[in-house]
Amino acid sequence: MTPPSQERIRIVTEAPDRYVLRVDTGHATEYQVPADGRMTLAVPSYRPSCSVYLFNVIKVRGGESPLRTWTITVSLGNKPLQKLSLERLRKLPTDLEGNRLLKISE
Repeated sequence: MTPPSQERIRIVTEAPDRYVLRVDTGHATEYQVPADGRMTLAVPSYRPSCSVYLFNVIKVRGGESPLRTWTITVSLGNKPLQKLSLERLRKLPTDLEGNRLLKISE
């Protein structure tokens, strides 16, 4: 079991407060991005699924982390501009304060 955690991100664009961030971890939550673009997102606890094998040889399913399917979508109005998984978010570069930098181009 992985305990709940937080991800600190910073939306990098000219006017971050024009954007909405939608986090989908099984249930979707929308956040208005503040003017400085800095946000802290809650990541719920999760348990990676177990792999299932047929005859102990052929992998049938499983072994997937929810971080691959949980998504973050940045939108301008009703238009989604960028969508990425939490797994991909965790690979983004960070600033000196530890915020993951998510650059948005229109």
